[in-house]
Amino acid sequence: MEGGSALLTELQPNFLAHPRGQPHILSLSSASRESKLKLLCSPPSHKIPPTGKGSLYIRPLLMGTGAVLGLAPAPEYTFLIYVSPVGNYFKEGVAPISLVVEHELHRATPGGTGGVKTIGNYAAVLKAQSAAKAKGYSDVLYLDCVHKKYLEEVSSCNIFVVKGNVISTPAVKGTILPYSQGHAIRMDIGKPWIS
Repeated sequence: MEGGSALLTELQPNFLAHPRGQPHILSLSSASRESKLKLLCSPPSHKIPPTGKGSLYIRPLLMGTGAVLGLAPAPEYTFLIYVSPVGNYFKEGVAPISLVVEHELHRATPGGTGGVKTIGNYAAVLKAQSAAKAKGYSDVLYLDCVHKKYLEEVSSCNIFVVKGNVISTPAVKGTILPYSQGHAIRMDIGKPWIS
């Protein structure tokens, strides 16, 4: 919160995450998602952490809840939106973090669901991330699974590299979430840390 008003960022890219995943998961109508999301666009100010101390995390979740046991689409779905004040994700706060490069395990593969916001994408990183944190690293940097040499993504976020005035991002080929990194970088163009 700055000057009594909150800045809502990443709403549209995250809002698009569910429709982009529809080839992989079943859909919820856009009108239904939009009406529910609009209810959250003006959270009570006392729930939003002060500037620099965190943010208000908004997480939409679509899950199958119908009566089916086995590998089959659920006959019913529940759309939830979690809203929670959170501190900085990394203990270092808004500062450089230490990453360890993972050479053997991969977060996602071509043709899979790496480019779709699904819970299964996070399960694949837990072992490597726990090992990295036990060694004092903040997180894990994954390489592409084909050539095992190109930067692809961190367990918890996208990555980009700044060299001089050039910003480089991993190629978007279905293994990383395409909507957030480009949007976030566009928002930060011209910030003091990019000279």
